[in-house]
Amino acid sequence: MKVLVIGYGSIGQRHVKNFSSLGADVRVLSRRILEGISSYSSLEEALKVFNPTHVVIANETSEHGPTLHTLREKTLAAVLVEKPLYAFLPKEPLRNSNNVFVAYNLRFHPLVNKLKDALHGKKIVSWHAYVGQNLEKWRPGRDYTKVYSASKELGGGAIRDLSHEIDMFRYFTGASELKGAHGGHFSKLSSTADDHYSVLLSSDTCPHANIHMNCMDRIVQRFITAHTEDESFSIDLISGRWRTSSADENNSIDANTSYVDMARAFLSGSSSQLCTYQEAWETNALIEKAEHL
Repeated sequence: MKVLVIGYGSIGQRHVKNFSSLGADVRVLSRRILEGISSYSSLEEALKVFNPTHVVIANETSEHGPTLHTLREKTLAAVLVEKPLYAFLPKEPLRNSNNVFVAYNLRFHPLVNKLKDALHGKKIVSWHAYVGQNLEKWRPGRDYTKVYSASKELGGGAIRDLSHEIDMFRYFTGASELKGAHGGHFSKLSSTADDHYSVLLSSDTCPHANIHMNCMDRIVQRFITAHTEDESFSIDLISGRWRTSSADENNSIDANTSYVDMARAFLSGSSSQLCTYQEAWETNALIEKAEHL
């Protein structure tokens, strides 16, 4: 397998390491001069010389759409796009979105899979998800005011950067209807993007979901609580804690596990857990609808 990773920021570097560990021949497309790494400075050169079987789009959010659409004109290689799919939705979706996926890696988190198995066949009465982490400490060694996450114009902000929680709800329950939303820039962070967002969702298999996302939490928290008619479930994706009314377990989980498992599924063509282009488009549309309420 030949994997081209477009972008070499922190997430691009993670992808290079993970795909290499799985035995893939990995090259990088970057504007920077990289030492010790096979890289290209133009997409045309990378496609012509390397001819990748798989491409990972890990550049800035505002570049996801243009990069993806250019790729689809030039190659039918499988594509994995970092989330969110687009900074802002184009008027029409991509015509040929076969084997295009979006990197919502938390679908591969061990506790998420355990919860999905536990809820299989049960009606979820209510769902609550919370994620918070501090933008100032998000990327150690970098000035947070200079990264896309701090810029609304470049597709940054809590509801987009932390949209895993919206995707996970939809992954569990299917198509979702937006019932309400509230968010904005409320903190003293030097940012033009939203730092808090809460959305209320409903689906055919879960009538009530409350999802909160923020990028100023100094504790770093990520958890989901789901209630059925007979049981309550709680998973902490940071600490690895699993709780029900009859169990309380602590699990040691490597934070990179979900990324590696996602990469393995992408290489193998196993798409049952991967987020499809259409699913990510619908999540993107839901986000934009929330922003206009």
